[in-house]
Amino acid sequence: MSIKEILNFLDPKNQNLPLLKLSGHFTQASLVYFPVIQGEENKLRQAFPQLKNLKFSGTKDETAEFIKTGRLLRFIGLGKRDQVTARTMRRFFGKTYLQALTAKPKQIAFICPPEWLTFAAIGIHVAALDPAMFKKEWKKSPAPSVFFVDSSYKKSNEARRSLREGEAIAEGKNLVRILGTLPPNILNQKTYAELCMALGKKWRIPVKRV
Repeated sequence: MSIKEILNFLDPKNQNLPLLKLSGHFTQASLVYFPVIQGEENKLRQAFPQLKNLKFSGTKDETAEFIKTGRLLRFIGLGKRDQVTARTMRRFFGKTYLQALTAKPKQIAFICPPEWLTFAAIGIHVAALDPAMFKKEWKKSPAPSVFFVDSSYKKSNEARRSLREGEAIAEGKNLVRILGTLPPNILNQKTYAELCMALGKKWRIPVKRV
């Protein structure tokens, strides 16, 4: 495998990752996930009149028909606020995304406040990276788009920055994971140095080989 081929694997555009988008209203996604922190459900759904009459506990997972369209709204109970950490948020979004893939949807939506966006992007893009992509028999199937829904996204540049930040962190994590899977006959001291030089050139970062 050449340095050029390794660089292709390291490019997120070639990793079949889902496209992450912001939306100020509900999309046509057939699966809508609503992560709920116990005691804060009213705060999260106050911007969506469609959710007003739906009841949920915030402590367990529940499913409801959504706006009489045949779409499913899945409530995911996260427990109490003091039980929710950055790690649990990343794991929640990653695990939920992988579970949603079993239904083969074209779009997936999360009702997601702005402060969760960075964790969401990290969790989904890290979980979506398929280690089998390095094998010859790996078959690429289009990843569904993921929409994050909140009324504040219509006029919030901060939300976009948070999403981009999460994608950048996930790219770094995935880069390390990819390099860790390459066998020594492909990635060794010589090719690792060559790869660092190539990455430095790509990212326009000065790299000196000693």
